[in-house]
Amino acid sequence: METFKPDWEEWIDLNLRLGNCKQIMFQKSLDAGYSHALLKRKIGIDYIASEKQQPHRLNVAVALRTAQKLNTRNFEIYRIDNFLTENECSQIIAEINASELTSSSTYNASKPTERIVNIERTSKTCYFGGRNALISEVESRMCKTLGINNRHAEQIQGQKYEVGQEFRFHTDYFDPELLKQDRSINGQRTWTFMVYLNNVEEGGYTSFPLAFCSSAPKMGTALVWNNLHSASSSLNVNEFGKENPFSSHCGMPIIRGEKYILTKWFKETEINCSIPNEICEHHFLPTFHPIGFEKVRMQLDCVNAVKQWIADHDNEWTDEVLNNTQLESGMKSKHLNIHSAPAELLNDLRDTFKDILVKWIEYKTPLAHTATYGILKYLRGSQLANHYDKKNTHVISAIIHLDDVSDKPWNLYIEDHHFRPHNITMEYGDVVLYESTTCLHGRPMPFEGDSHCNMYVHFKPEKW
Repeated sequence: METFKPDWEEWIDLNLRLGNCKQIMFQKSLDAGYSHALLKRKIGIDYIASEKQQPHRLNVAVALRTAQKLNTRNFEIYRIDNFLTENECSQIIAEINASELTSSSTYNASKPTERIVNIERTSKTCYFGGRNALISEVESRMCKTLGINNRHAEQIQGQKYEVGQEFRFHTDYFDPELLKQDRSINGQRTWTFMVYLNNVEEGGYTSFPLAFCSSAPKMGTALVWNNLHSASSSLNVNEFGKENPFSSHCGMPIIRGEKYILTKWFKETEINCSIPNEICEHHFLPTFHPIGFEKVRMQLDCVNAVKQWIADHDNEWTDEVLNNTQLESGMKSKHLNIHSAPAELLNDLRDTFKDILVKWIEYKTPLAHTATYGILKYLRGSQLANHYDKKNTHVISAIIHLDDVSDKPWNLYIEDHHFRPHNITMEYGDVVLYESTTCLHGRPMPFEGDSHCNMYVHFKPEKW
């Protein structure tokens, strides 16, 4: 009978107690070679079934939490500013120019199995083939932003338009008759994810004439649209999920300059079931800050009081345990119970950070305090795996850096709401404000030093 290795079962038990994402546990365990049946019994969810029972086109509007929904006629389209940085755009443009650019083609309606080059689409196209780490990372961000597994996506394309080049009025979805004739198309396209890589001197707009909508090319900005009728765009219930002609669009001619874009299409069907899943429930939770985190430097009386209290109780450190279970092998830490501090200090700490965090999220919701955790002293060799915090309680939080004796900075890894990675260094006086249940974070590199000391304050919206 199949069983878990003791350390792996201990890891699952720990994460279940912490309330961490079951989908991530399930997928990591599948990748480690454990069977679906064993994991279903242990973790308590049928992950593959739950994924298939929720058609991805129904969930996308929830996943596009940081996007701006455009006001269009009978059509669902979103804009995401600063999806890519200027440096990332420059790198990808260089990669496109170094690639084997070929004339862009379209499907041949009279011979469905052939592609043709014609005056309808005069740009150049390249395929990256997974050889570029940045492109792969951007693809991953696209999938997480949409909340659709990459198994449903076509290979990403880079396109280059020069003066006079264009892509005339067309649809991204396939004619239903063409789908019947050409099985190699492998399912209908649902969503298009397009990113502008540069500012165009003149021309190059993306126009949706039937929806009365257009977009000027702007470096790093993404356009994401649904090629099928959604619940909000359908004129009647029978149209839901069918091809939406209002998504028809064109890439207007370039008048001056050049235009570079990235395009990725998603489908109803799985194209490659061997691609690992990267989507989890935390990608569908509400967000409150445009980026998701911010490092701030501030002198706070309550933090200074905590610092003094630590100095007065330096002989009270104990080995860090959780529910009488030693922490995962990557953690080597000591704990000084902050809740033995005077109530006045704890209340001041709680109230100060509640005010800071409510202001940080621009007063979108009142906050309820859920936990003050620490103080933690991490020791040499410690690693804190990247993770999402408890979705029920640890929603909007602060990391307070108190002290460190280190050989080199121990970076905090955190992903923003566009899933872009950041490495943050901290010293005394630094505080990281962050959405702890929607921003993946951790300290995955081993700590090099004698000690690293911080604490955490967690809140949730009152009506969460």
